[in-house]
Order: sequence, then C-alpha cells, then structure tokens
Amino acid sequence: MRDPYLYPDSDVLKNLARIQDSEELKNMEADYTLLRLSEIAEDESPTQFDYQTLCELHYRIFQDDLVEQKRKAGAFAGRDQRDGKFV
Repeated sequence: MRDPYLYPDSDVLKNLARIQDSEELKNMEADYTLLRLSEIAEDESPTQFDYQTLCELHYRIFQDDLVEQKRKAGAFAGRDQRDGKFV
C-alpha cells in the first residue's frame, strides 16, 4: 500500500494548496517561511532563550503549515506500507 499522505504516483505530500509539483511546493513553503522570519527579525530579541522560546519561534515560523492532514506517529513519506508496517 502506498503512503496515504502522498499524492498518487508522487512523492509530494498532500497539501492545502493542492500543489502536486514538488518544486512549486518547496517554493511556496520557502516564501511563507521567509515572510515569518522577516516578521521575527523585526521584533525585539527574546530576553531569554529557553525551550519555551524555541517552541514559540518554531510555531511562528511554521504556522502556515500546508499539510492537509496531520500524520500519525510512525508515518514516513515515500515509504510503502504492507500489513500495517512500513517497509
């Protein structure tokens, strides 16, 4: 069984923009990431840099997640699944 998170006959993750071309999807993700990083660069620097700060930065950078469906643990892109196991 093919990875259900990918478009058929493709290694591209299903996404909210319905982009099936990997290069186009990479470019769109890069645009969103650049936008969020530029917003962060305009802010004041954090007074402390700890785990919570890192989590907040991660969220801000990747808040525009284009993934159509959140993956379950153990799912890997481009892998075939047989009998409930990824091989």
